[in-house]
Amino acid sequence: MGRLGLRIGEVRRMKFEDINHKRGTIKIHGKGAKPRTLPLTADLKRYLKVWTKSRAELKNADQLEEVFISKKGAPIAERTIQDNFKKLIEKAGLFSIEKLTPHSLRHAFASITYENTKDLVTLKHVLGHAKMSSTEIYIHPSFKEMRRSLNDHAATDFITELIGGASRIHQATG
Repeated sequence: MGRLGLRIGEVRRMKFEDINHKRGTIKIHGKGAKPRTLPLTADLKRYLKVWTKSRAELKNADQLEEVFISKKGAPIAERTIQDNFKKLIEKAGLFSIEKLTPHSLRHAFASITYENTKDLVTLKHVLGHAKMSSTEIYIHPSFKEMRRSLNDHAATDFITELIGGASRIHQATG
């Protein structure tokens, strides 16, 4: 569930009882069994509805409480999620990211969310981190963000003025 920046283990542990359709929330069981509640976006609600219909056709679907199960009728394994993801990426073709993994999606989620919101406190909660320093590790500025930061720098106007002044002096003495 890259849309929420979840860890593979958090996805694997999701149960139907954790989803509150009325409130539009999902309870996530993070590292160290620390729970957190996140909002379900409209697209995630749709995807879960489609998955639930497909899931009903799988072996033991009516006996398992986990949201994601395998074809063999058991709760899905983390390794299976990783393998299936790898197959999807290979089928999709080349990406600009050299090694695309479920965890690199978590990093991308964190970077993009921070770039759009500048809200580390909320991002820390969404990612399920105990310390802010853990959240900061996930944030990688995009090239667009670096360009904006450099262009919006206070020295930009000063340097432009200096260059313009030097140019005028050069023209006058040239």
